[in-house]
Amino acid sequence: MGRWCEIKCNCSNREPLLEGDWAFYSTYRKKYKFRSTDKLKQVAEEWRKNLQGMYKCGHRDGTLIQLWPGDLFIIGKALDFAYKDQPESFEIFRKIYNWRNYEDEYLALTEDDVVLWELEIEQLQNYLSGEIYMGFYEQKKFNYYLRRNPLLYGNVPSTLKDGLKLCEISLISDNLVEFFW
Repeated sequence: MGRWCEIKCNCSNREPLLEGDWAFYSTYRKKYKFRSTDKLKQVAEEWRKNLQGMYKCGHRDGTLIQLWPGDLFIIGKALDFAYKDQPESFEIFRKIYNWRNYEDEYLALTEDDVVLWELEIEQLQNYLSGEIYMGFYEQKKFNYYLRRNPLLYGNVPSTLKDGLKLCEISLISDNLVEFFW
């Protein structure tokens, strides 16, 4: 399946639209009578954008937020590398990146885990901004790992903001943060 992270919605009308199924694409296409392949491609793209996987509540696939967590995994591995001899430090980051914690390629963070992860993210932001001292060797190891394994789609501050967004949405909606390996 690939790595993925999401938080489901808990809307009262969380039901799939019938027109959102691939089987109903032909009925959607019948509204348009034309022979041009360009127009047909345009209709198919409009269907994918507006109806495919949509729910009555307005959320695609019934989720509030979806994102690729690969950069969070890299940060978790860098923290594990830096704090190898301190197993109580950054527990949730280490839990997220380690595939051994996934059961059938699935990991869900409970509310307690999300609160702890939010504190870890804020602590790491304070370390990186210089407000709190990370430790000389820990900082050196963390930076060394990130230089050797750069983030793929962003930088550390923006990735941590995405992590905070996941925590915030999870706590507001009272839903699990789900990771798929």
